[in-house]
Amino acid sequence: MLEQTVSLRPRPTWRFVATSLTGTSHLAAGIPCQDAWRCRALPTGEIIVAVADGAGSASLAAEGAEAAVGAAIDSLAAHIAIRYISADDAPALMRRVFQDCQAAVIDRAAQLQVEPDELYTTLCCVAVTDNLTAVGQIGDGIAILDSGDRVSVTAISPQRGEFANETYFLTMQSSLTFLEVRVLPEMVHALTLTTDGLLTLVGQGPHFAPNEETLSHLFDFLAASSDLQSAQQDLADWLRATVQPRVRDDLTLLLAMRS
Repeated sequence: MLEQTVSLRPRPTWRFVATSLTGTSHLAAGIPCQDAWRCRALPTGEIIVAVADGAGSASLAAEGAEAAVGAAIDSLAAHIAIRYISADDAPALMRRVFQDCQAAVIDRAAQLQVEPDELYTTLCCVAVTDNLTAVGQIGDGIAILDSGDRVSVTAISPQRGEFANETYFLTMQSSLTFLEVRVLPEMVHALTLTTDGLLTLVGQGPHFAPNEETLSHLFDFLAASSDLQSAQQDLADWLRATVQPRVRDDLTLLLAMRS
């Protein structure tokens, strides 16, 4: 008879905070924030996160961003619930997730009786399981991963289109050809996601290497926070006071770490 060894390792628990704020150009024009984020810590120990940045040129960009992050979390959670995901499986799975997200945005456009380009949005999402961390992106966000001991790596950098300040959007023609996926064969200790409004806060240099000093301060803050709801408000207040006045774009920052 074959015997199975059952792991008695406790399931990890996660702490996370996130916020989205309106950029100064949108504030001046009376346009609401067009970024969106979602984060879900699963009872089985995984965490799945997503951020999206609606295109400033799209009339219903906020709708697109909300549809994209919601679909990303639901799709990732559904895949994780039904099967073990290996590092070899992860790229194909992430492609299916982005196909689900693309369909969700197109469906939302149909409900609103507009063309999908009116809901143009970027999307960056991460799934962390007990054996891997998978990151996928179409657009110009950034994902920074920390495997432990505050040693970070920029897993996904902003994608740039043919022209300056141009990127790719989830529902544009052939968008899945621009899908970038990176898989680490380990459960990371912490992660940072931002939309393009905060690239220079968490990244530095032409390749957006992790800004270790800023990230260290942010994760010290998260680790010391006993009330995560208050911490989320404190994070928003800090960004509003120190960063938002200098940034034209909407800005989203999401931080998550294992307890």
